[in-house]
Amino acid sequence: MRILLTVMLMVFLAGCVTRDLRTDENNGITINKFFADPSSVDSGDIFHAYMELENVGGRTAKSVKLELISTAFDQQQRENAPAIAKIGQPLPEFSFTPVDKAGNTPYFYTTLAPPDASLNRPGEFRVVGWTLQAPFIPEGIIKDFRLLGRATYEYSTSAALNIPIYTKNEFRQSQDLKSLEATSTNGPIKVLISGPSQIVVNTDPDITRLNDKETAVYTITLRNTGDGIPFTNNINGLVKGTVRFSGGITPVDCINTGTALEQPLLQRPSQQTYESSSYVITLPENDNGVVLRNGESATFSCTLGLARNQWISRPFGTVTITFDLSYLYFIEKETKVSVKGLRA
Repeated sequence: MRILLTVMLMVFLAGCVTRDLRTDENNGITINKFFADPSSVDSGDIFHAYMELENVGGRTAKSVKLELISTAFDQQQRENAPAIAKIGQPLPEFSFTPVDKAGNTPYFYTTLAPPDASLNRPGEFRVVGWTLQAPFIPEGIIKDFRLLGRATYEYSTSAALNIPIYTKNEFRQSQDLKSLEATSTNGPIKVLISGPSQIVVNTDPDITRLNDKETAVYTITLRNTGDGIPFTNNINGLVKGTVRFSGGITPVDCINTGTALEQPLLQRPSQQTYESSSYVITLPENDNGVVLRNGESATFSCTLGLARNQWISRPFGTVTITFDLSYLYFIEKETKVSVKGLRA
């Protein structure tokens, strides 16, 4: 049975030797194909389920786990054959060893590397297969059985926003004004930032004596653009990570008490510390954190403050906001096998 499965996988892979570079700014791992072969069988026949997945994002996927889920095989009367489900047991389990004690194929990968456009190198991919037996159903009945393929993996997103700073005089005189510049890695969780193209600091002595703080308000949106859902710390949708403010800027009112436009108010972060002249906010890693289910986003305002007297002798500069987010993410794809009942 294992030899047959191996041969069929080799045939399936034969068409995948030459692969085009694929990137997706909104996803990490994708399930390219998931199907049963053959898709129509008789009761008791052996068939196979195949899954092809690929890393099309911008980061290495870690702890990639593949699962085949179906309740149709719970009452299957089978011996302990390789890659065949037993009564009351899940479909083939995953392990770190080359082959487990039951002879099942292990579908747990430490890492899958992302594509590299500079080398025209596609992201790592895998094709895996499960060998199953069609359930026994009464003669004259044709029934479709649902199969669900799931991939779970650890992923991360980084984003940075550079905001140009000008004194009021420099802003008026400059012939080449810079605008804010945002960059982000490809992945299922995106960071979107909008606000003033520059922060203009009024360093007039009279204004500075009255109020030493210059402020600007930005809108930060964390959005789930992927095909699945984060599942971090056993919380559906949770994303964890840090937001770092550097270059002489301080979040006066950001995340903790800012007005959430599409989500309930986010509570005060669990940590707020100064690290190497940077101000760091750690997102809560519980139900009070940022939760992003299918297609959801969390939007909040962020008021930033600068000390005016620090810019009197600096006509221009740049401040940076950096996001480093991490999450467990899972995606699913569904197929079916049609089973025809035969006379016992």
